[in-house]
Parts: sequence; C-alpha cells; structure tokens
Amino acid sequence: MSHEVLSQKEHSSFGGVVPEIAARAHFDFLHKMVENTVLDNGIKFSELAAIAVTTGPGLVGSLIVGVMFSKAIAYVTKRPIVAVNHLEAHALVARICHDIDFPFLVLIISGGHCQFVMARDVGSYSKLGGSIDDSLGEAFDKVSRMLGFGYPGGIIVEKMALRGRGDRFHFPRALVDRPGCDFSFSGLKTAVRSVIEGEQSLSAKNLISAPAILTLHSITVRDKKHRARGDLKRHTCTASLTQRLLLFL
Repeated sequence: MSHEVLSQKEHSSFGGVVPEIAARAHFDFLHKMVENTVLDNGIKFSELAAIAVTTGPGLVGSLIVGVMFSKAIAYVTKRPIVAVNHLEAHALVARICHDIDFPFLVLIISGGHCQFVMARDVGSYSKLGGSIDDSLGEAFDKVSRMLGFGYPGGIIVEKMALRGRGDRFHFPRALVDRPGCDFSFSGLKTAVRSVIEGEQSLSAKNLISAPAILTLHSITVRDKKHRARGDLKRHTCTASLTQRLLLFL
C-alpha cells in the first residue's frame, strides 16, 4: 500500500516535545499526510475496509486532532472507524512483518513507555514489569539536554555512545537484586548528571574524546543482548522472568 512518516523538528529548540506545538503540527500537516499516503499513490477510499486511528495513550491535543480528522474521513467515506491503542499497536506490529504465534513476550520501548508485556492474543495482555519512574526515552532526552546536544536526544546519544569507551565511567545498575521485571532509570540519570557536574571538561564539544558518559545507551543495548542469550542476571529482569515465561508458555 503506502507508508509516510513526518518528523516534527519544531520541538528541537525547546529540548523536548511541546504538547501545544505538537497538536498544531498535527492539525497543519495531517491532511497532507493523507494526500501523500492515499491519494497520490492512486489508492481510493472505497478500497479501504476501515479508518484506524490512535486513541491513546499519548498527548491529548494530538490525539484529539487525529481522532476528529479520522472521524470526518469515516463519515464522508462511510467507512467504520477503528480505535487503536498506541501500545497495543507496538506489541502487534511484529506479527505483520514476521510469522509469530501467540503467546509471545514484548519489550515495548517508546518515548514515554518502557515495559515487558506477555501478549496472549489480540486484546489479551499481561504486564510483567516496566519502569517504576522515568521512561528510557525520557532518560535519553534529558541526558542529551544535560550535555547540550539538543532534541531528539536518543539518536544523538546512541551515535556518541558507539564512539566511546565503555570503561571510563561506571554507573549504577538499578534493581539488580530485586525480583521481577521492573526498570528504573531515574537514579542512572541522576548519576550521569553528577558526573557531568563533577567533570568540568565534559561538554558537547569535547565528548568525542570522552563519550563514555553516554553509557546509558551501552547499558541498555548490552542488557538486551544478555537477555536474548539467556543471561538474565545482569540487570533488572532477573531469572524470575524465565520462571514466569515458563508458566505462561
């Protein structure tokens, strides 16, 4: 069919997403997105079975714009409208690209969410754990802001971390001895801030020679790799995850 992505660079100067600006950008560009996705690709609305729209969770203003726009299209085209949960979409999209049977384990990592979920079927999910404070995306963005890198911080921090030495600084791993599948990034974020304030030489200009401050990325990636190999004892989600999975599967 067709696929279209539009980034909102308007937030860069603010160091994060501004809800009002996000909602206005949705209002200004949503109709253009539909034109590019549907009309310009020769797709007819009569060929569509339904109109799907995200109804949450997310920024209320942006959600309202999307819902009202979709309801208008559904009314004019006489097509049913389908409400989509943002996180459920993240969980199920893998089944579009891969042949995955239920049940399966989902690690949802998006801007404001970080959680382990057991997907038993469409509409049937069990949350095994998640962040008890900040989301991973928020931690990335705030670390980027501390270092003067700007927004979006995740991709900037990731690129810098790949060029650094992982042994220069040592940061705490939260909830290592706590059973379950929860995460905590607030303490790690605070530790990074302390290092930045204590190291006068650390800045956006000279981090090429000292980018290990950005081990937020390496910690995350390394732990995901360890879990994938079955080494579940290094970080938050300990061997209890394996026990839970055996019960579910």
